[in-house]
Amino acid sequence: MNSLKKIWAQQAINYNGFITFIVTIIPLVIWPVINTTDYFYLPKVISLYVIIVVFYLVLILNRKALQSFVTLDSVTWLLLFYLLALSISVSFALNTELALYGKPLREEGLFTIMLYFSAFLIARHVAPTAKLYRYFLATGILLACYGISQYFGFDPVPRDWLRTDWTSSFSTFGNPNFFGSYLVLMLPLAMFFVFKRPHIITSIGYTIIFFALLTTRTRGAWIGAFVAFVSYLIMLVFVKRWSKQTTMAIRYIFMSSLLALIVFHLHSPQVLGLELGSIFTDAKTIMTNDNNLLHAGSNRMYIWLKTLDLVTVRPFTGFGLENLQLAFVSQYKDDMLVRFGRVMFVDKAHNEYLHIAVTAGIPALVIYLSFLVQIARKYSTRLAESDVYLALSASLIGYLTQAFFNISVVSVAFIFWAFLGLMAHVSTRNVH
Repeated sequence: MNSLKKIWAQQAINYNGFITFIVTIIPLVIWPVINTTDYFYLPKVISLYVIIVVFYLVLILNRKALQSFVTLDSVTWLLLFYLLALSISVSFALNTELALYGKPLREEGLFTIMLYFSAFLIARHVAPTAKLYRYFLATGILLACYGISQYFGFDPVPRDWLRTDWTSSFSTFGNPNFFGSYLVLMLPLAMFFVFKRPHIITSIGYTIIFFALLTTRTRGAWIGAFVAFVSYLIMLVFVKRWSKQTTMAIRYIFMSSLLALIVFHLHSPQVLGLELGSIFTDAKTIMTNDNNLLHAGSNRMYIWLKTLDLVTVRPFTGFGLENLQLAFVSQYKDDMLVRFGRVMFVDKAHNEYLHIAVTAGIPALVIYLSFLVQIARKYSTRLAESDVYLALSASLIGYLTQAFFNISVVSVAFIFWAFLGLMAHVSTRNVH
C-alpha cells in the first residue's frame, strides 16, 4: 500500500484532462426535470464543485504536484488580493448567506467565485493548442446546433414555465444573453481553424457558431463578437501573420457570415433591422441625453446610473456579493414605481465592472482590472509565438467587451476564467 502511494505521489497530474472536462462537459450539463426551479445553473455549479473537489483530492495525494501547483508571480498575487477584497466585502454584506452561497438561479456567491479561481489556476498548467481548441469547439458547435433548433421551434428538452414562449435561443445556458456570452468565447476559436485551413469544412463550424449568435438576438454579444473579430484582424497585422492564406480565410468568413445573415433575415425579416437599429438609437439617446435616456438599453441606463449612486454609498466595501437587489429595492423602490409602474428585479448591474464596484467595492474593481492588465502586459508577447494565442486573446477581448452590457453568470464565467488561465499558463512548452 505504501509503495502504491509512493508511485501515485510521483505521477504527473493531467491538468489538460481536467480543463478539457471543465470547458467541454460542464456546459452540456442540465437537469430538465419538471417542477424543478433550475434546469441550467445549479446543475453546472454542482458539476463544477465535483470536478474541482476531485482535482484537489488528486493534488493532495500528489506531493510533487502540490508543491508546484501555485506559481507565486504577480498574476497570482493579484488574484489573491482580489479574493481578499471579495472576502472583506462578505463581512460587510447586507445578507452574509447570499454573499457566501449566492441566490437561487444565480448561485454566484464567494464559494462559486472560488471555483472560478480554481479553474484559472488549473488552466495555468495547460498550454493552449489546436487540439485543445478542437475539443472546445466540438462542444461549442453542438450547443450552437441545439440553440439553432430552439430558434426554429424544435426543443426536445421540456421547458419550464418561464421559458415556454421564448423565441430567442438559449441552448443549455438558461438565457439568450448568457448563450451569447458563451458564443463570443467560441467564435474566435472557429475563426482560428478557418485561418489555419481556409476551406468549406472549417467554414461550416464558423457558420454554425455565427448563426447561433444571431439567434440569441443579444446586442451586447453581437458587439462583443464584432470587437473580437476586429481585434483578431488587428493582431494578425500586428504580429505580421497576414498572408494570401489569411486573405482567402477572410473571404470564407465573409461569405459564411453573409449566408448566415441572409438565412436569419429570411426567417425573421424584421428582427435584424430592429436589433441593429436599436443599438444606434440607444447610442444616440445616450449622447444627446434626451428624455428617453433612462430607458436606453432596455432600461440599462437607469440601472447603471442608480448603481453608480449606490457605489458612492459604500465605495470601499460594497453591499456584498449577490446583495445588489436588496440595496436597489431599499433605495429605489418608490422611484421605480413612479417611473415604471413596477419594482424591477435588479440583482445584477448589467455591467460586470460596475457590478463588482457596487457589490465588492471600488478597491476590488481596481484589483480585478489590475489583474487583467497584468495578464495582458505580461503575456502579450506570446501573440508572436503561436496563432493559438491570437484566437484566445480575441475570445477574451470579446468577452470583456460584452461584459459592459451583460452579467457574470455561473453557466459561462468559469469558461472565461479557464481561458484566462490558458493565456497566463506558466510554461510555453508544447504550444502548437
